[in-house]
Amino acid sequence: MKNLKIRARSAIILFSILIPLLILTYFVKSLGVAIYMFFSAWALYEVISHNQNKRSVNLVISLLSTLIWIIPINWFLKDWGTFWEMYSNGHWVYGLDRDTLISIIKNTIFFKSNAWSGAPGLGLILVFLITTFLLIVDVKSQKNAKNWFKNYFITIFAVIFIPSSFKLIFMYNVMSLYWLFILFLIPIVCDSFAYLIGRLIGRKIIKFGFAPHISPKKSWEGAIAGYFIGALFVFIFMGINFGNSDSIKILINQKQIITAVFVLPAISIIGDLVFSGIKRAQNIKDFSELIAGHGGIMDRFDSLSFNTVFLTFILMI
Repeated sequence: MKNLKIRARSAIILFSILIPLLILTYFVKSLGVAIYMFFSAWALYEVISHNQNKRSVNLVISLLSTLIWIIPINWFLKDWGTFWEMYSNGHWVYGLDRDTLISIIKNTIFFKSNAWSGAPGLGLILVFLITTFLLIVDVKSQKNAKNWFKNYFITIFAVIFIPSSFKLIFMYNVMSLYWLFILFLIPIVCDSFAYLIGRLIGRKIIKFGFAPHISPKKSWEGAIAGYFIGALFVFIFMGINFGNSDSIKILINQKQIITAVFVLPAISIIGDLVFSGIKRAQNIKDFSELIAGHGGIMDRFDSLSFNTVFLTFILMI
């Protein structure tokens, strides 16, 4: 009961800080970049700080991850007009239309040839190569070769995935607060109903756990309930168009709707398991104690980050 009160109090404090930052990002895009860049570097440090490398190496890698935000440099040019301009043609400009969002993600955000280098995917390549070099130089920090390879793959995954997913979350924040709100709610809905049903009938029908080696408390009954309630939530709030505005209309054809309904709840569960597996490999319970009762940033953003990446793929259908 005491832990539940701590979690509830922390959640209230977290949302009282987070919601104003999300609103600020929507209205002041350039400031939002700085906010998201800071939190993605912090989240990355939380994860890799348990990999037994020198603290200085982990700090450099965390700072290095900002290259994924900065490159391609085209992203920061004013060619995108409404993306960076807060005031244009005599009126304030907020949000993005769907076509501009998809164009930025497909053609600029990660893989477009950089304006001053001509190299596609330069940010990702540099981060991968420099991180690999730093981990090889710091090899003596590891107990043995097996330990080095384990920590190497965790670090490489984290240094590419975390800033990339946060960059996409930022894009949806800029696109529409409604889009971001629904993305935040998918894992909350899945996790909440999985927890409630798991507490009520967990392991009474299916006697063995859902992922006993990764998350021993999860049950099949809870996972199945979380999945189907999550699928219903996705269908109602992403598949049914309540208006013609791009800021509300998320999925626009049957392929997108069917894929999202089947895939996003499963990805929400998988995202949680992936980061739980990383914590298990690192022999830790939480990535940090930043949020009392909840852990660190990636303890809360694990499923959201995966859902954001996969929603991006779905929008391309």
